[in-house]
Amino acid sequence: KENFKKLWPLYILGGLGGISFSGGYRSSSSNSTNSAPSPFLNIFSSIPWWVWVLAGILMIAISIFLFISKIALLKGISDTHKGQFVRVRDSYKKSFAIFWSFILISIMMSWSVFGAMVLLIIPGIILSVYLSFAIYELIDKQKKGFQALLGSWSLVKGHWWTLIGKSIMMGLRIFLI
Repeated sequence: KENFKKLWPLYILGGLGGISFSGGYRSSSSNSTNSAPSPFLNIFSSIPWWVWVLAGILMIAISIFLFISKIALLKGISDTHKGQFVRVRDSYKKSFAIFWSFILISIMMSWSVFGAMVLLIIPGIILSVYLSFAIYELIDKQKKGFQALLGSWSLVKGHWWTLIGKSIMMGLRIFLI
């Protein structure tokens, strides 16, 4: 609370970084006898291809900006906790410096958990809990790659049941709300 005046721009933009853009297409003509096209498809088919390309590029740019904003928020909180926070611009500069490491660690975590989930569901859950602090290891302790994954593993080691219990309780609270 005492650092809110320093960090409020990062809270706004970093909070938006947690929002994911998702969507999907569900065909409304599951019956082959009723194959009338949806009126929404007619609207979208009249849009030129270059508008779709520009919209895609814009969505990618916005997503990258939101990822960088999320990193800047976490870096700003970490620096404020250490007494090193100067200003918002510095948090963004630091987040640009570790952006590709953030992407690499995210990919490594995703593939590791996916591989464990393919084996069985339980190893995937266990591994996801052990690797859950890898991003914070990157941002707070400047560990990159496997060092961040191993740092997360060492943080969770010995506290797995406590962490999983608190995660379940938090999930239940959010579900009930």
